[in-house]
Amino acid sequence: MVPRCPHAVDSEWLSGGLGLSYASVHDPRLRPPRLLAQTVRRGRLLDRLDRLAPLAVVDGPPGCGATTLLADWAEHQELRGSLVLWVDPRHMAAHEGLTGVVAAWLARAVGVVDHGVRDASAAQVAQLAAATGRRCILVVDDADTCLEEVAVLVDALAMTRHLHLVVVTRVAEALVERAERVRLEVLLLTGDQLAAGAEELAAMARCWGHSPTGPVLDRVREAVGGWLLPARLALDATAEGSDALVLDQAADVVHRCLT
Repeated sequence: MVPRCPHAVDSEWLSGGLGLSYASVHDPRLRPPRLLAQTVRRGRLLDRLDRLAPLAVVDGPPGCGATTLLADWAEHQELRGSLVLWVDPRHMAAHEGLTGVVAAWLARAVGVVDHGVRDASAAQVAQLAAATGRRCILVVDDADTCLEEVAVLVDALAMTRHLHLVVVTRVAEALVERAERVRLEVLLLTGDQLAAGAEELAAMARCWGHSPTGPVLDRVREAVGGWLLPARLALDATAEGSDALVLDQAADVVHRCLT
């Protein structure tokens, strides 16, 4: 087991070994996406996330609702006093590294002046998280382009109880194996678990502005298995009040994602 780091930040060690260059704690790029005013809360999945396993891995197809689910959960975790950092690697500049972004954000939270470096070690991230004295939740959305840096964050989880990591990826196996090697509990949410049940899909259809009949909803679920994006496309393409379900766009999305 990797030893857990102390709670106090060694300022001399930080200034000599870690430069920090990302924006402040309130940078909008590091905030969870803002949701619609009407959003269906997915209680069965939120309850599992609320167990706060050190590592949660969400592995589902595009349009499965992972981002909306995690944004809802992150917002409520903030209300409970957690520090929440949301990183989408697609919005990072070329000179920015994921671990450096995380370390810079944590450093700002504990009042450390920044300087400028791309990468941080697992020990540096862990020590900064412990120094906050609060639960720190890191959400990495669409992480497939930076899995090596995510692995460094997984190593940091073993060094402090203050840090929790949530990763959205289609390559879950390697991260789960790495976490298990350092004896971390892992929550894995798969596409099947993210698929909407009958009641969830009916509620979501209303949020999307539709009032489909029961038979139409049944056919949607039969056609796409509760996969949210194709389900919405099918409902958007189907005339209100019609029982003739239009599946062309939904079928195209399913085909592109699965081939």
